[in-house]
Amino acid sequence: MEAPQGPRPVPPAVSVIVRTKDRPGLLREALASLASQTFRDFEVVVVNDSDVPLESAGTAVDGLRVRVVSPGPPHGRARAANFGAEAAAGKWIAYLDDDDLFLSDHLETLVGVLEGQAHFHAAFTSALLVRQVHAEGGEYREASRGAVFDYAFDPERLLFSNTIPLLCLMHRRSTFLEAGRFDESFDLYEDWDFLIRLSRLTRFERIRKVTALYRTRDDTTNATSVSPWRGEVSELAREKLFRKHWSLHTPRAEMALLNLHEDEIDASSRRETGVREALGNSERELEAGRRSLAEKDLLLAERGRRLADAESALSRERDERAADRDRARLELERMEAERGELSAALDRTRGERDRTQDERDRIREERDRLDAIVTQMTNSLAWRLFTPWWTLRAFLERK
Repeated sequence: MEAPQGPRPVPPAVSVIVRTKDRPGLLREALASLASQTFRDFEVVVVNDSDVPLESAGTAVDGLRVRVVSPGPPHGRARAANFGAEAAAGKWIAYLDDDDLFLSDHLETLVGVLEGQAHFHAAFTSALLVRQVHAEGGEYREASRGAVFDYAFDPERLLFSNTIPLLCLMHRRSTFLEAGRFDESFDLYEDWDFLIRLSRLTRFERIRKVTALYRTRDDTTNATSVSPWRGEVSELAREKLFRKHWSLHTPRAEMALLNLHEDEIDASSRRETGVREALGNSERELEAGRRSLAEKDLLLAERGRRLADAESALSRERDERAADRDRARLELERMEAERGELSAALDRTRGERDRTQDERDRIREERDRLDAIVTQMTNSLAWRLFTPWWTLRAFLERK
């Protein structure tokens, strides 16, 4: 008897295929951008296109359903994409290489447009080009931000120029199977080849919103630097792609190519006009800056003169205050000397007063003594007997 089977797990709405090869630091950043997504019903299929096993700690991110698959040799970008898409369980497939980043609303924006309609099975957003350089410690730092990949969908123009980064695309998994997988004979422009074939099956809905960062570096870790557009490897890959799809070069496609050139010329002309306008504005701003600088120089000179006058006045005031201090010091010394003299005079005056008081006391005592004698005399018998005679005698002597 067979063991009872439990309910089958519900597949996620979206499978995000992350191709990586020996870049654990960049992989952690890519997974962190997935962990910040506002849409949560998705799985992450990490395709390790390397002979070096991925450590589990390198893909363990809170809140993410991560599966790691390893295609093994022979390695290649196209084989890694196929391996991830075939392992995907979601209804929709999105792509994020380990050196790029999703903004937090990337999946929500695409799913919101794709779900609930049957007119198209693919959609794409815009991406911002970010240039990185090596920093200390082996990490990368952002050096600048460039153009935005934001072009209308045109399957004919797509034959000549890939204007849709795979990073920005989301499509049905069933459409991937119908388009015939990535061509593993391409190790460069495999995504462009896939987009051409996918565009023959469904219209791509364009969403004019930047939801991803397309990051490039100036070292050998970046395909754009290793195989530049006009380089030999790139030229051979483009020739191979054009040969493969040459049967699609119809008069309509040739018109698209002509329109592409005209649009590029118009864009170049607009850029040139913009540069000229910017240059004119810059010259006007420079002239205004010169005038402003001249005015500031005059103002600075005036302020310099005022400062010199203020310093001169301050110096004069300082000298006057120093002279006042000297005069005050001399006056204080004179007053101190006068106070000494006054103090000495006061001491002399106190001495004179004390001597005068002593003399007064002596005179008072002598007066008291004489008063006592007079009183004794007037009270005596002889004084009373002779007083009339002395009075008569004095009278007679006057006669």
